[in-house]
Amino acid sequence: MLAINGGKAAISSPLRAYNSIGPEEVAAAVATIKRGPLSGFLGGQRHGGLMVQALEQQMCDMFGAKYAVACNSATSGLLIACMATDVGRGTEVAVPSFTMSATAAAPAFLGADLRFADCGNKTFGIHGLVPKHSVVVATNLFGHPASLRAIRGLAQNAKSYMIEDNAQGWMAREGKKYAGTIGHIGVFSFNVHKHIQCGEGGVCLTDDPQLADRMALARNHGELAGGSVGLNLRMTEVEAAIALSQLNKVKSLVEGRREWAEELTSIVANYPGLVPPLVRENCDHSYYLWALTVEKERDWFVDAMRAEGFPINKGYVEPLYRLPAFQKFKSHCPTAEWLHDVALATVEICAYNPSAKHRREIRTAFEKVGEAYVKRVMEKAA
Repeated sequence: MLAINGGKAAISSPLRAYNSIGPEEVAAAVATIKRGPLSGFLGGQRHGGLMVQALEQQMCDMFGAKYAVACNSATSGLLIACMATDVGRGTEVAVPSFTMSATAAAPAFLGADLRFADCGNKTFGIHGLVPKHSVVVATNLFGHPASLRAIRGLAQNAKSYMIEDNAQGWMAREGKKYAGTIGHIGVFSFNVHKHIQCGEGGVCLTDDPQLADRMALARNHGELAGGSVGLNLRMTEVEAAIALSQLNKVKSLVEGRREWAEELTSIVANYPGLVPPLVRENCDHSYYLWALTVEKERDWFVDAMRAEGFPINKGYVEPLYRLPAFQKFKSHCPTAEWLHDVALATVEICAYNPSAKHRREIRTAFEKVGEAYVKRVMEKAA
């Protein structure tokens, strides 16, 4: 009997939390504290301390970028990317409607005129772009690359900039290039909820020396160096030391997330109406979230799985134009609304690290609910 109907839950205890921090990060932080200083920045300088510079160099080496600019969060990274690309009052910026709010908040903070674009219904990236916009921000949502080369081509033809919000896309690929390296600027996150983390933090990658210099000044009081006005968006040495240690093991950590997500995909493959996340040809998904499309009866399915003890959620976030902060940018994006309100169910792959026992129990939960789901849908269709 299903747990939602009074039966015993398949999953016997809460799933173990995912934690990427280990003794290496502790040692790196302690060594940095002992060595000091805890920040290597002075107002107006383009470069930070030893650990910040080491992190930036490692990001360039790993991802094949020419320049890296570390800052105190990926949101700050989006902000300085917008500042570097001359986003200001009245600038038209195309942004996804279906993404975390920071993607749109950064250009909105600078006074941009936002144009919300709908998303695709299979890989959930920005869709339906108008290439006349001065800047396009594309999110590699849930860890799958948006149509990055196509968007970059549109932006290039329109003499526009493309910014990648790659907060969720560590080690994802489109073709032979990593997500975060195809746009003019790519923004990575070291937030506590991501594949790797140092609590808070972000890094921007670019191959453009002018954009790199503008971002470096924007994060550290650029007006003191004779540049445009900047802010204090700097990363500390301890954060950078932890981030650098995390970066050294990012490939194996992402592979662990990918392996669990692909196991979930294999479990639901035999249940009609349950559509696991698509991975486009010649792409690699890094699975910040595992996004299941439930073609009918989404709410019942999620409630039944949660009753079995599995932490699955309805939707993702509201389409951003529904939030009070963005309501003046009126829009209607039917796919984003359908996904959030009706069809999408998401699992926080980067929040849990289930044991082998839990994985067996999760499979049992899906089998119980999946069979009941197919029978329920078929009976209603009859």
